[in-house]
Amino acid sequence: MRVKDEVIGVINVGSNCPQKFRNEDLELLSTLSGEVAVSIHNATLFNELEELYIETIKAFVEAIEAKDSYTRGHSENVTKYAIMIADKIDFSEEDKRTIKSAGLLHDIGKIGIKEDILNKPGGLTKEEYDIVKTHPYIAVQILGQISNLKDVIPIIYHHHEKYDGKGYLKKLKGEEIPLGARILAVVDSFDAMTSARPYRPALSFDKAVKKLKENVGK
Repeated sequence: MRVKDEVIGVINVGSNCPQKFRNEDLELLSTLSGEVAVSIHNATLFNELEELYIETIKAFVEAIEAKDSYTRGHSENVTKYAIMIADKIDFSEEDKRTIKSAGLLHDIGKIGIKEDILNKPGGLTKEEYDIVKTHPYIAVQILGQISNLKDVIPIIYHHHEKYDGKGYLKKLKGEEIPLGARILAVVDSFDAMTSARPYRPALSFDKAVKKLKENVGK
């Protein structure tokens, strides 16, 4: 089996009967070996692209965390919780991969937000909060040209929508919000509540769950 001038494998065909194979069989096998060689080569290239894609996502996440010291580990936590929910509601493996990528990259747009706003020890002014609210839009500008992420983009873009329509960026409500974005909204809130901030201590698990239940439908 050859790809260009490189031998990448061999096919061996045997028979207990003498003179079993004819020239027509050899020609057929030669054609098949060419097809198999191309398939194996393409699969190898695909695996290499997948590895590069995963490494690129990891680099993006590291860039986010380097800029926003208060959310170090947040993207991994959000991803972990999102996958737990995806497992519980029987997402397909492909949809799990999508929610995993979305969880890791949901805050990538914060790269475009000034550090003095991200790391401000107290509450934000309205103007500062309006700037922070642009991070899903910035994320789409950064990631929108990557074809592998086309299914991830709507999840990231809408993960700050609220069920009652009072979120951002598009003020979608209910099931207008993509399911992946609804999952991220919940787990993002949960991890934020259970993480300490300079201006407040972390909530306990039970208190965070109580808050989630109080806000069902909102």
